[in-house]
Formats: sequence, structure tokens, C-alpha cells
Amino acid sequence: MAMEKANQQYGGDVTGYQSITKKKEIEPERLVQISNFLSEILGETFSKDMDLIKVDLKDGTVLCRLVNAIQPNTCKGFKTSKVVFVCRSNIQIYIEACRKVGMAELFLFETRDLFDVQRPWAVLDNIERLSGISRKLGFQGPFVGPKLADENKRNFTQEQLHEANKKMMDESFKAHKK
Repeated sequence: MAMEKANQQYGGDVTGYQSITKKKEIEPERLVQISNFLSEILGETFSKDMDLIKVDLKDGTVLCRLVNAIQPNTCKGFKTSKVVFVCRSNIQIYIEACRKVGMAELFLFETRDLFDVQRPWAVLDNIERLSGISRKLGFQGPFVGPKLADENKRNFTQEQLHEANKKMMDESFKAHKK
């Protein structure tokens, strides 16, 4: 019933709710940028397409070496292997290292996002965030992705907060009174 009403109101263009599981497209140039970033830091050549995620990063060792290049000895105990358990363990070691360097949970991915290629964009977002965090750790670069904003903490007195609250309430009241 609600869908029919919405279609009448919006010219028949309403098809339902957008799926939260909808897969995002990964821009090819983003894969190239991340590949170049990894190559510059680690001194190796990596794929510049989805094989970067499906093959090069899959066992987690490249990511562990990346963190260690940024902050030495952060990733410990990872090993090169094609055994699924070991690969998944390496990815978990990397994720823990990201926590150690101060990455918020919001920017972490799950093991299956990389190993099973369920959310490859989350892996790329994570690498870009690690790059941003590395600036604050004193790493000299190179970097990929946006620079993290610096904190801009402001201190207001109770009087200033009270005045701002009062002004906001007055404006809100006037807007609703019309």
C-alpha cells in the first residue's frame, strides 16, 4: 500500500528499499593507486586489477609487511603459506596490528572480506586509512588516500553554551511558528 502511494506521488519510480548488501563497484584507478602505494613501500610489483585483492593480498602477509614498514615490529608471527587457516590467521594478525596503531573499529574489515573477497572495498578503505594514520606516526611516505583531519578541539564556557542553546531554541520556535 505504501509503495503504491509512493509510486503515485513520485511518478512510478519507487521500486523499494535499497539493499544494504548491494555490492559497491571498485574503481580501477583506485586499485592502481593502492598497488603503486604498496609497490613503493615494499619494493615489489603488485597486480593493478582485482588480482591485487584476490591473489596478492589474500594470504595477509603483504598487509603485515606493510604495517611493519610503517611501524616496525607491529605484526609478529605471520608466515607465508597457502593453508587456509594460516592465511586467515595472518589477516587477523594484520587487523590486530591496525588496532595497535590506533585505527578505529569502523575502518577495520573482517577476515572474510579479504580472504573470501566479500567486501573488497572495505580492504581498500582500510589500507587508505592506514596510510593516513601512518602520517601521524611519523612515517615519511609515500601515502595513498585522503589525509586525516587534525583535531580542532574547542573549549566553550558554560555561558557561551547557554547562549548558543537559547539562540537555537528561539530560532527553532520562530521557524515552527510560521
